[in-house]
Amino acid sequence: MLKENEHIIIVGAGIAGLVSALLLSKQGLKVTVIERNEYPGGKLRAFSSQEGPIDAGPTVLTLIDVFQEIFTQANLNIFRELDLYKEEILARHYWPDGKCLDLFSTHEKNLFSIEKVFGKDSAAEFDKFHGDCETLFYAFNNTLLRNGCPGSFFTKKRFFKKVFLD
Repeated sequence: MLKENEHIIIVGAGIAGLVSALLLSKQGLKVTVIERNEYPGGKLRAFSSQEGPIDAGPTVLTLIDVFQEIFTQANLNIFRELDLYKEEILARHYWPDGKCLDLFSTHEKNLFSIEKVFGKDSAAEFDKFHGDCETLFYAFNNTLLRNGCPGSFFTKKRFFKKVFLD
């Protein structure tokens, strides 16, 4: 267990490093974050262009409840600290042949959009993929994603047997 007078060094000012620093400092620990770039954010970054900044990292905030929990643990309210707003179109993808696919925050709208651009078979494949992802999410949400010690999940014999020995 960490003692109050210990100094924690975090390498990397990406999302994980910043969240770790925030939560550890809220516990009263001294924290220093070391970052090789001139700016924090890791994959959350933008490049300058003549038209203005271009996002180069993640473009969609998912699992908002996880971020709400992090802010709450730090005695902050995410909606007071950040300007968050919901966009109708989450992503727009272009193909060399001129096709354009818009993705939305609802599965139904995505199915319609995919079918319109790529046909019924592609929409059915996406529907199956979505169902598989949903199954995995619910299987791992509490045991891994929200586990205070997620490494313990991977050290269980049944995990190693299932993943590596089967």
